[in-house]
Amino acid sequence: MKKTTTIYAEALSDNRNYKNARMDGKTIGVPESRTWNNAVKAMRYPAYAVAQYRHANLANTEIVAPCDLSTLYSALHTILDLVGEVNGAKLHAENIAETVIANASRIRTIDISNKMAQARYEKRNAKKALDEDDTAENQTAYDNAKAKVEDLESKPNNCKKLFEINSESAFVKAVEVALGDAINGQCMKSAEQVQAEEEAKRQARRAKTAEKKKAKKAQAKTAA
Repeated sequence: MKKTTTIYAEALSDNRNYKNARMDGKTIGVPESRTWNNAVKAMRYPAYAVAQYRHANLANTEIVAPCDLSTLYSALHTILDLVGEVNGAKLHAENIAETVIANASRIRTIDISNKMAQARYEKRNAKKALDEDDTAENQTAYDNAKAKVEDLESKPNNCKKLFEINSESAFVKAVEVALGDAINGQCMKSAEQVQAEEEAKRQARRAKTAEKKKAKKAQAKTAA
């Protein structure tokens, strides 16, 4: 791994490369592990709040006000500060934030009809048979069972889907995997590429700031 100085970045990268490194006391030290875990867990509820807000307003994306991301970004920047610069630049906060939001929630399906429960049972059995013996016959049986479940799910009164917060362990694992992939991806780029991307991000921020100032001036003029 090149141009990476922090123990957090090294461990995250190794976790993706060797599948055996963990962000624990043995890998990065007990105080560091505690600091890291607390920082990652601090993103879970703010990220879920954003995911929940977006889910509740899926049909009104053009009308509803954007969700406040400040709490999430505050927690995220703590993580990015711990990771530090990778190949000459910090990881892209916006990209990481979207991944964090995506992993903060899950959809849990509850069967409420006997035929739905039976279909899901048959699908599990078909999957088990396919895993044990990968034949064309078992593949067809699984495909049919899966199609039946999907058909029943699309009809009313068979199941209900609950939008809920992801478990703490699943969230932490998903975030660490995403960070490890982002670190390794950035290390594969040339220094010129990384710097060009940094400049593009700076230009985008400047343009966004200018647009906000312009909108604020227009609003003030209208109010006057």
